[in-house]
Amino acid sequence: MQNTGDCLPAPPTSPDSGEIQRGNSAGTVIPVVESVATIKLPPFWKQNVRLWFVQIEAQFQCSRISSDNTRYYHLISALDADIMTEVSDVLAQPSEVNKYEHLKEIIIKRFTESPDRQLQRALLELDLGDKKLADGRASAPCESAGSLSYRSTYNGA
Repeated sequence: MQNTGDCLPAPPTSPDSGEIQRGNSAGTVIPVVESVATIKLPPFWKQNVRLWFVQIEAQFQCSRISSDNTRYYHLISALDADIMTEVSDVLAQPSEVNKYEHLKEIIIKRFTESPDRQLQRALLELDLGDKKLADGRASAPCESAGSLSYRSTYNGA
């Protein structure tokens, strides 16, 4: 079969180890390492965490990395000190199973803004210019009890 350069699906793995399994003539299953992939993941993208995970998972697929432990340690190696500090509680006591997926979920949760926060940030970034309320106050968005509302800021004496 000719290799066209496309990513190939990961070979079958055992449910426990993530290693490729082969049987010998006695029927004993022997773990076999097909290849050791060296990949360099891109720097973490705070502005689009989900898209960053799409990219690194594509690299895992192309490199045939299916082991949870291998994915977990590659993920950790791609995080900078600020990100590692933010998830240090998870790193200090990793999940017993599905370490990669668990850390991925925590990172997405902690670095993805809620829709309310996204709207608030967008409104704050708007240039209000000289638009003021009739009584000389400018309107500015603020978060109150978990919902977006407006507060007045006084611009005069």
